[in-house]
Amino acid sequence: MVTFLQGLAVFLQVVIGVVILWYLAFLFETQQSSKKDRVLYHGSNIKEQGKVVKKVLEKYVGEEQEIAKYTLYEPGAGMGIVAYYLAAAYKWKQVVAIEIGPAILVAGKIRFMLARTKTAVTWVYADLFKVDYAPPGVVYCYLFPQLITKLYTEKKLDNCLVLSLTFAIEGLEPTETIELTSWQKRMYVYDLRKVPAKSGKVGK
Repeated sequence: MVTFLQGLAVFLQVVIGVVILWYLAFLFETQQSSKKDRVLYHGSNIKEQGKVVKKVLEKYVGEEQEIAKYTLYEPGAGMGIVAYYLAAAYKWKQVVAIEIGPAILVAGKIRFMLARTKTAVTWVYADLFKVDYAPPGVVYCYLFPQLITKLYTEKKLDNCLVLSLTFAIEGLEPTETIELTSWQKRMYVYDLRKVPAKSGKVGK
């Protein structure tokens, strides 16, 4: 007859095995993300970027009651660091973190399992080109230029305020370019809404 301790030992072995498999899958996905046809997976300098994003939202969207009318989308969200940061800072209509890497997505869910936010984060396991970025929306992304450009040319970003970290949309003049002090260099702002706000510099 199996004793309690034997059962516990088997359970722990299964848990350890699952964790090891998940970690190997996580490493594989992060390695694959370095390929040009995949989403760029690197951590964001949230301390600096968070301050800049808040100033951009204040300028282009307005007060918190206006932000509450918008949905925040983060395609290629990784572990959702930016999505959760902004979900904690503001009450949105909805916050959507989009990720196609299952191990990275699970890591994000685990990491922020107990996070306190003003808006619940909805995880979407999907190809970022198959998601409907319904306006009014704010799209924050850190994607290779061919990916963010494809989102634009396929009209996925129509009527949205787009904040693209490091990489610009090819062939499109940004509404504003904000220089950063981190290695990620700059943030490009594209106001693609039907009634865009007046452009100008956002100070740090």
